[in-house]
Amino acid sequence: GLRNRRYLAHQMPADLAFYDREQQRDGKLDLTMLFALVRIEGVDPHHPERKVAVGDRALQQFSQVLGALVRTGDYIVRWDDIEILLMFRPLTSRHIESIGERIREAIRGHAFDNGSGAPLTLECAIGIVEYPLHRDPLRRPGWEQMIGLARSAMLWAARQGPDGWAAFRPAARSDLNQLLREMGDDPTPLIDSGRLEVIGSHA
Repeated sequence: GLRNRRYLAHQMPADLAFYDREQQRDGKLDLTMLFALVRIEGVDPHHPERKVAVGDRALQQFSQVLGALVRTGDYIVRWDDIEILLMFRPLTSRHIESIGERIREAIRGHAFDNGSGAPLTLECAIGIVEYPLHRDPLRRPGWEQMIGLARSAMLWAARQGPDGWAAFRPAARSDLNQLLREMGDDPTPLIDSGRLEVIGSHA
């Protein structure tokens, strides 16, 4: 089922600490944890430019669709009224693209119902971020910063068009705190300068 932010605040530090210990012990540098923040919006089928409310019924279906994509040990958190956070325990970093596409296609392929008798069309935007961003343990960000970066990627994907996903990868020498401060509402200057790499469906 859906977790809440309180669960995340309690569980996330323990999960990241466990991952750090395991990585130091095993040296498996190709394994990363993934955060995926997913936002949905209802679309008026007769006027696609108009957004319609997403009720609790459709949100529950949305969470069930996402729940089918996670493994035992992964978890799903209701972030706010129209956003859900997925946390994937360690997998190889090459899976980042397949995760984005699987989420997008799962939402596209589901017939949502808001109780009105007519199908509800949903659009999504997905922001993904990997942990760790840096191999240096002293430069690793906290989980709040990771979600902040995932949110920035999600908003960037939403601006590029409907049903998109994006992942941001700061350059190796970047200071994440400064990067997030400079990012604001438009990360384009950071992308153009090479301080921030973006991969995704619209990249």
